Amino acid sequence: MSPWRAAVRLWEQLTRVRALGLAAELAFWLFLSLLPLAAVAAYVAARLALHDWSLAAPLLASMPLGARQIVETELGKVAAWNGGAVTPLAGVFFVWLASTGVHSIFDAFEAQTGASRSWVRKRLLAIACCVVLSCACAAVALLGTALGWVERSVFDGHPSPAAAFVLHALAVACGVALLYLLVAGLYRVGIPPEARRKLPLAPGTVLVVALYMALGLGYRLYVSTLGDGGAYLAGLAVIGVTMTALYLFSAALLVGLALNQLLGAARAEAHRG
Repeated sequence: MSPWRAAVRLWEQLTRVRALGLAAELAFWLFLSLLPLAAVAAYVAARLALHDWSLAAPLLASMPLGARQIVETELGKVAAWNGGAVTPLAGVFFVWLASTGVHSIFDAFEAQTGASRSWVRKRLLAIACCVVLSCACAAVALLGTALGWVERSVFDGHPSPAAAFVLHALAVACGVALLYLLVAGLYRVGIPPEARRKLPLAPGTVLVVALYMALGLGYRLYVSTLGDGGAYLAGLAVIGVTMTALYLFSAALLVGLALNQLLGAARAEAHRG
């Protein structure tokens, strides 16, 4: 199949399942759960007194300044706090709100694949994903702390240009790998088993990572060309910029799933032939 024909079939697949509309719905629910999700993700790292989020920078770098500051501020505030107490009721409430965004991803996957699971099962899986994400964020902070220790101990805080480039490249590689694992995990858990067995997951996951980085950086460049970004740091402008960034991520996620569906259908046709 030629690349042009493959692109046409992919667009037909996206149109048939109304993927761009689903991406808008998904972005809305992700926005509502963004701050609770960031707080829950940072809480484990806070309890471990880990504050270095340098490995998360490649994931956040493609977001416009206003959207990035929302997440960074929340991560910074929660991760810097390692005292006091959170009541069990407040903790459960935050996890519940955070899981709403993950649950919406599962709903979008089911709408696109035509498969379904019970609401209770999806919610429990969404809560479990939030717990796993918290542990992953602790790992991010731990690895970031380790890189900072290497820079301070081995290079006395002043690495050579070559060493700084290597450390930066390592941080970027780790960030991209974490994004790949995040998307792969969402596909693995979020797609119902009866649909997942028919689909390859790796091609769409690679496409999502590439699209997220390309679309996110392109959108960030577009925003920066309209000014220094200051106009997007107040009031409703931050909401609009953040929602658009989440929409691009959601659209990339559903485009990757559509590619997996297209390849799965082609593989089934080849087996029948």
